[in-house]
Amino acid sequence: MGGHMALSFEEISHAEFAGGIAARPLHMLFGHWDSLRGGAVLPERRRFRPERLPRDIVPHIGLVRVVRQAGTLTFEYRIIGSAMNPLLGREATRLTLSDREQADYCLALHQLYSLAVQTHAAIRWEACNLHYNGDRRCVRRLCLPLAEHEGGRVGSLLFSSHAETLKHGERAEDFRGDSIMAIAARRPVQVCARRPPPAMAA
Repeated sequence: MGGHMALSFEEISHAEFAGGIAARPLHMLFGHWDSLRGGAVLPERRRFRPERLPRDIVPHIGLVRVVRQAGTLTFEYRIIGSAMNPLLGREATRLTLSDREQADYCLALHQLYSLAVQTHAAIRWEACNLHYNGDRRCVRRLCLPLAEHEGGRVGSLLFSSHAETLKHGERAEDFRGDSIMAIAARRPVQVCARRPPPAMAA
């Protein structure tokens, strides 16, 4: 990634990760993903059915296909919920992200997705209090890996983003005057520790 900054991250417990998801769409999506795992590290892609989620959550969900080629990872947006297109600023279905991205925002997303693939873990980044496109917003992101088949490698990623306008007086870092990667480096991405299967749980 050349001279670009890398995101920092920290592993937290399953209980802390789940309890810290404030936005309802993200909380519901994580709960559904977690329930599909059973005793496995990852749920299989075929087990995920968006129709089993509350209908008001579906517009906040996206699906990314993981493409491996020549030792690199590329991510292709397959489904983008209608509520997330305004956050992206354009229709992103079929767009791809690679490790050759130059724009900080795209590079940060590529690193988030790569971390989920490499760790086989749920990822959340609640980088709040940013100026987002000139607005004062708190943006929360969740990324959840799905296995190609039982016990297989990560083939897809579920994701959701949720933005809230900051209340008057709330502190906001200047997103327009600072690199998103510089801000991201100061705000660790949180990685969910693997929950032990039921037979191993204390």
